[in-house]
Amino acid sequence: MSSSDDQTSNISLDEVDIQGDFVNILIDYKIIFKKSQTPAVKELKRNALAEIKDKYATNCGCQISNMELLKKINNMKARVEQKSDLNRTGNKTIKLKDWEKRLLTMMEGDTNPSISQVPGAASIGAQVARSSSVPSTNNSSVPQDSVPIKKRKASRLYETDE
Repeated sequence: MSSSDDQTSNISLDEVDIQGDFVNILIDYKIIFKKSQTPAVKELKRNALAEIKDKYATNCGCQISNMELLKKINNMKARVEQKSDLNRTGNKTIKLKDWEKRLLTMMEGDTNPSISQVPGAASIGAQVARSSSVPSTNNSSVPQDSVPIKKRKASRLYETDE
Protein backbone atom coordinates (compact mmCIF):
# COMPACT_ATOMS: atom_id res chain seq x y z
CA MET A 1 0.00 0.00 0.00
CA SER A 2 2.87 2.34 0.67
CA SER A 3 4.20 1.88 -2.86
CA SER A 4 0.88 3.08 -4.34
CA ASP A 5 0.91 6.07 -1.98
CA ASP A 6 4.43 6.89 -3.15
CA GLN A 7 3.29 6.75 -6.77
CA THR A 8 0.34 9.11 -6.20
CA SER A 9 2.52 11.58 -4.30
CA ASN A 10 5.12 11.47 -7.11
CA ILE A 11 2.41 12.11 -9.69
CA SER A 12 1.05 15.09 -7.77
CA LEU A 13 4.57 16.50 -7.28
CA ASP A 14 5.27 16.10 -11.00
CA GLU A 15 1.99 17.85 -11.78
CA VAL A 16 2.92 20.73 -9.48
CA ASP A 17 6.31 20.97 -11.19
CA ILE A 18 4.60 21.08 -14.58
CA GLN A 19 2.23 23.80 -13.37
CA GLY A 20 5.17 25.78 -11.95
CA ASP A 21 7.14 25.42 -15.18
CA PHE A 22 4.10 26.48 -17.18
CA VAL A 23 3.66 29.60 -15.02
CA ASN A 24 7.35 30.38 -15.52
CA ILE A 25 6.71 30.29 -19.27
CA LEU A 26 3.67 32.58 -18.87
CA ILE A 27 5.65 35.21 -16.95
CA ASP A 28 7.22 36.42 -20.19
CA TYR A 29 3.82 36.74 -21.91
CA LYS A 30 1.57 38.85 -19.68
CA ILE A 31 -0.35 39.99 -22.76
CA ILE A 32 -2.34 36.73 -22.48
CA PHE A 33 -4.07 38.08 -19.37
CA LYS A 34 -5.22 41.34 -20.97
CA LYS A 35 -8.92 41.58 -21.81
CA SER A 36 -8.52 44.02 -24.68
CA GLN A 37 -9.79 42.73 -28.03
CA THR A 38 -8.35 45.29 -30.42
CA PRO A 39 -6.79 43.85 -33.59
CA ALA A 40 -3.27 44.80 -32.48
CA VAL A 41 -3.68 43.06 -29.11
CA LYS A 42 -5.23 40.00 -30.76
CA GLU A 43 -2.19 39.72 -33.01
CA LEU A 44 0.13 40.01 -30.01
CA LYS A 45 -1.86 37.31 -28.21
CA ARG A 46 -1.68 35.01 -31.25
CA ASN A 47 2.09 35.43 -31.43
CA ALA A 48 2.44 34.89 -27.69
CA LEU A 49 0.34 31.71 -27.85
CA ALA A 50 2.55 30.33 -30.62
CA GLU A 51 5.69 31.02 -28.58
CA ILE A 52 4.15 29.57 -25.40
CA LYS A 53 3.12 26.47 -27.33
CA ASP A 54 6.68 25.98 -28.61
CA LYS A 55 8.21 26.44 -25.15
CA TYR A 56 5.63 24.10 -23.60
CA ALA A 57 6.44 21.44 -26.20
CA THR A 58 10.17 21.67 -25.49
CA ASN A 59 9.76 21.64 -21.68
CA CYS A 60 7.08 18.95 -21.37
CA GLY A 61 7.77 16.95 -24.50
CA CYS A 62 4.16 16.94 -25.67
CA GLN A 63 2.32 18.90 -28.35
CA ILE A 64 -0.70 21.01 -27.40
CA SER A 65 -3.14 22.91 -29.62
CA ASN A 66 -4.03 26.57 -29.21
CA MET A 67 -7.49 25.71 -27.88
CA GLU A 68 -6.05 23.28 -25.32
CA LEU A 69 -3.50 25.88 -24.30
CA LEU A 70 -6.15 28.56 -23.81
CA LYS A 71 -8.30 26.10 -21.87
CA LYS A 72 -5.36 25.24 -19.61
CA ILE A 73 -4.63 28.92 -18.95
CA ASN A 74 -8.30 29.74 -18.28
CA ASN A 75 -8.68 26.75 -15.93
CA MET A 76 -5.60 27.80 -13.98
CA LYS A 77 -6.88 31.38 -13.78
CA ALA A 78 -10.31 30.23 -12.59
CA ARG A 79 -8.79 27.97 -9.94
CA VAL A 80 -6.58 30.75 -8.58
CA GLU A 81 -9.39 33.33 -8.65
CA GLN A 82 -11.68 30.94 -6.82
CA LYS A 83 -9.09 30.18 -4.15
CA SER A 84 -8.20 33.82 -3.59
CA ASP A 85 -11.73 35.29 -3.59
CA LEU A 86 -12.11 36.96 -0.20
CA ASN A 87 -15.92 36.95 -0.36
CA ARG A 88 -15.98 33.20 -0.71
CA THR A 89 -13.21 32.33 1.73
CA GLY A 90 -14.33 34.67 4.50
CA ASN A 91 -11.78 34.94 7.29
CA LYS A 92 -9.94 31.75 6.41
CA THR A 93 -6.29 32.09 5.66
CA ILE A 94 -5.65 31.71 1.96
CA LYS A 95 -2.96 29.11 1.31
CA LEU A 96 -1.71 29.31 -2.24
CA LYS A 97 1.02 27.25 -3.82
CA ASP A 98 4.06 29.02 -5.17
CA TRP A 99 2.90 28.86 -8.79
CA GLU A 100 -0.57 30.09 -7.76
CA LYS A 101 0.95 33.13 -6.05
CA ARG A 102 2.98 33.96 -9.16
CA LEU A 103 -0.05 33.53 -11.40
CA LEU A 104 -2.16 35.74 -9.13
CA THR A 105 0.38 38.55 -9.26
CA MET A 106 0.56 38.22 -13.06
CA MET A 107 -3.22 38.54 -13.23
CA GLU A 108 -2.90 41.66 -11.06
CA GLY A 109 -5.17 40.12 -8.47
CA ASP A 110 -3.47 41.25 -5.28
CA THR A 111 -6.69 42.86 -4.07
CA ASN A 112 -10.29 41.84 -4.38
CA PRO A 113 -12.07 44.59 -6.34
CA SER A 114 -15.44 43.80 -4.81
CA ILE A 115 -14.27 44.83 -1.35
CA SER A 116 -11.73 47.55 -2.09
CA GLN A 117 -12.64 50.86 -0.53
CA VAL A 118 -13.56 53.87 -2.58
CA PRO A 119 -11.22 56.78 -1.83
CA GLY A 120 -12.96 59.42 0.25
CA ALA A 121 -15.84 57.18 1.33
CA ALA A 122 -16.48 56.71 5.04
CA SER A 123 -17.38 53.41 6.63
CA ILE A 124 -20.34 53.02 8.94
CA GLY A 125 -19.34 53.69 12.51
CA ALA A 126 -16.03 55.28 11.59
CA GLN A 127 -15.11 58.62 13.05
CA VAL A 128 -14.63 61.16 10.29
CA ALA A 129 -12.90 64.42 11.10
CA ARG A 130 -15.10 67.33 10.18
CA SER A 131 -13.43 70.18 8.38
CA SER A 132 -14.09 73.74 9.39
CA SER A 133 -14.06 74.92 5.79
CA VAL A 134 -17.86 74.59 5.55
CA PRO A 135 -19.38 78.08 5.75
CA SER A 136 -21.79 78.61 8.59
CA THR A 137 -25.22 80.17 8.03
CA ASN A 138 -24.79 82.69 10.86
CA ASN A 139 -22.17 84.69 9.00
CA SER A 140 -24.03 84.77 5.70
CA SER A 141 -25.86 87.83 4.43
CA VAL A 142 -29.20 85.99 4.06
CA PRO A 143 -31.76 87.44 6.51
CA GLN A 144 -33.37 84.90 8.81
CA ASP A 145 -37.09 85.07 9.56
CA SER A 146 -37.93 85.08 13.23
CA VAL A 147 -41.62 84.36 12.58
CA PRO A 148 -42.38 80.68 11.90
CA ILE A 149 -44.30 79.79 8.76
CA LYS A 150 -47.98 79.03 9.41
CA LYS A 151 -49.43 75.76 8.27
CA ARG A 152 -52.51 75.73 6.10
CA LYS A 153 -55.43 73.57 6.90
CA ALA A 154 -55.90 70.63 4.59
CA SER A 155 -59.48 71.65 3.71
CA ARG A 156 -58.28 74.91 2.15
CA LEU A 157 -55.60 73.27 0.03
CA TYR A 158 -57.90 71.58 -2.48
CA GLU A 159 -60.88 73.07 -4.21
CA THR A 160 -63.51 70.80 -5.68
CA ASP A 161 -66.46 71.45 -7.98
CA GLU A 162 -68.88 69.30 -6.04
